[in-house]
Amino acid sequence: MKTVLEITELTKVFGGLEAVKDVNISVKEREIHALIGPNGAGKTTTLSMINGTLTPTTGTIVFRGEDITGMAPHKVAQKGMGRTFQNIKQ
Repeated sequence: MKTVLEITELTKVFGGLEAVKDVNISVKEREIHALIGPNGAGKTTTLSMINGTLTPTTGTIVFRGEDITGMAPHKVAQKGMGRTFQNIKQ
């Protein structure tokens, strides 16, 4: 199967805090992956870097063979990758 998302050494630093450090993920067509961990583990920060909301401090994000690292969210969406948010109804 073809790799559709390749993340290499993804890191995000806020001031002196390393929120995400050296994340490597490879996703092939038809695979399902999940990010799990406690609050503050960097899950949302990682997803925000993948979709372009945050720019990584270091590392690369390649989607369908194209480097999208630091690309604006609307451009990432135009490439075919979207993001949805949890909708909690009370």
